[in-house]
Parts: sequence; structure tokens; C-alpha cells
Amino acid sequence: MKKYVFATLVATVSAFALGVSAAGAGTVVVTTLDGSQGWSSPPSENSGGGSGTITGAPIDGNGSLAVTGDRSRVVFGGLAGLYGNPTAPGATNNLGTVSQFTDLAFSYQIDPSSTSLLDSKYSPALRLVFWNGSTKDELVYEAAYQTGGYSSEGAIGTLNVTDSNSLFYLKSEGNENHAMSLSDWLTSTPSLANDVVGGFYVGVGSSVGSGYLAHVDDVTANGTTYNFETAGGVPEPASWALMILGLGSAGAMLRRRRLATA
Repeated sequence: MKKYVFATLVATVSAFALGVSAAGAGTVVVTTLDGSQGWSSPPSENSGGGSGTITGAPIDGNGSLAVTGDRSRVVFGGLAGLYGNPTAPGATNNLGTVSQFTDLAFSYQIDPSSTSLLDSKYSPALRLVFWNGSTKDELVYEAAYQTGGYSSEGAIGTLNVTDSNSLFYLKSEGNENHAMSLSDWLTSTPSLANDVVGGFYVGVGSSVGSGYLAHVDDVTANGTTYNFETAGGVPEPASWALMILGLGSAGAMLRRRRLATA
């Protein structure tokens, strides 16, 4: 039994060392927006003072993603995920089909210091970018178009958590008020199911003003949850090595004690 427990501990620590949270193999800790973990904040997509950065402001764990106005985009898939057709020859940003993304969700809170030229409870948006042949489209979450509008949100400074029942509108349809859950979109428009996903992103649209600030975390897409943490909140590989060594020593001591008792 003790051998089993020890092996489990080592496996768990090894998972952490690979950047996977103990919450499950489907949770990935993101510490950088340089593209190496799939996420980036392209300069061309940030304007009017807007930016996306990983900070120590906690939502879940040791950090979160700060998005500011006037316009910012933090993208999984980079510019290719936003604009590149994933079905084109040589494209590398094919993330699967729309039918695989009915779990698309995230957590966010509006910072109490935030100011807005729009509604004070203006929320970050969560967008799924996909292609039907050569036609690009997006499914978009915004709090304004949920049932009850902004009244469905918590007070400023409190955590909002979306889920599979949250409503998305289809950008090409041009009617933001015709919002449905992703599953309902697939039921009402079956042709969407096999459309190819190029990327997804969170951010702030233009016109909100440079004083806007919100914190985003736990972006879930296609079975994976991306948890944003500052690099200082994730132990260095050397620290993990020492921890594994310590666990090994503890296991050896347990074995010696058991032999001595016998």
C-alpha cells in the first residue's frame, strides 16, 4: 500500500513538473504569452493602450490574465488562429471541429478600479474562430447578450463563471440578441458541427476606454482548462527535482523502518 501511495505521489509531482495541474490531466498552467504554450497577445491586436498580460492578481491559484482597454486580444492559435484558414495547404492551426468545443467557457471579474465608457459591467468577450471552406466566422460570448443582460453578472469585483449553458451569438448572422448555447447552435444549424476551428480568444473590444481592467482565468476549450499563473507561482524544475528526491528519501526511510520492525 505504501509503495502504491509513494508511486502516486511521484506521478503527481511529475505531472506538475510538466506544467499539468493536479486538478487533472485536462488542466494546463500557462505562464507565458510568447506562443510557446499556444497563447499569445499579438501587438497588432492590441490598440488604444489595450494589452493582455499574466499578473499575480488571483482568481484561481497564483495569477490570472489581465485584459485592459481600449482594445486587447489574447489568442490561442496566434494570428493564424484569428485569420489563417486552417484548411489551407500547410496550415498548422487546425484545432478540430466546432462540435468539439461545446464546453467553451471561462471565469472573469471586473476590477474595482476599472472605468468604462460603456456599461460599468462591460465584460471581456470569449470568441471561437472557425471556417466553413473559405468563409471565416465567430461564435461570441458577451455578458450583454445573456438572459437578463448585465443583470445576470455578479457585482463588480466578484467572480463570474460561464459554462456550457452560456449563450453565444453567431457573428455573421448580425443579430447579437439571437444567442444560444453552443449545443443549441449545433442542433439548429447542423452544418456548423464540422466547421474547422482555427483558434479562440479572450479580450476587450474597442470603445470601452483605456481605463478598463478585467481579470480572466480558467479558459476551457475542447476538454482542456488553461489556468494562467505568474512564472513565480510555478516552482522551477530544480525545485521539483529536490521535491522528488525528498519523496524518494522518505520512501527509503519507510522501507528501512518496516524492515527494522520485522
